[in-house]
Amino acid sequence: MSILNRTVEVLPRTTLLVGQLDYSAPGCYRNVEVIPFKVRPNRRIRVDVESDSPVDVAVANDDGSTNAFRQSQTEAVLGPFPTGKNDSMALVLGLYPGDRANVTVRVTMSRD
Repeated sequence: MSILNRTVEVLPRTTLLVGQLDYSAPGCYRNVEVIPFKVRPNRRIRVDVESDSPVDVAVANDDGSTNAFRQSQTEAVLGPFPTGKNDSMALVLGLYPGDRANVTVRVTMSRD
């Protein structure tokens, strides 16, 4: 692997609980988590997701459009796909209210 084609962790491996009970949230559950992250234009990103229960996974561009979507995943790799002209993107994790999942995510970025 050359120096110019190295992979950079945009979002290091992180584990979080999706679906926590929260009385201040609409519907009393935090069943949707949005994790924003910074990217560089004209790169490629890859998203790794592991979960103990099925979750829906989406990667959104900074204008709100969806770049990738997978439904009911316990282990998924999304990408690599281009960042385009985006300076920031977001990873969206969701599940039905009342369900809970421990989710581990990692986002990496590399040159074309």
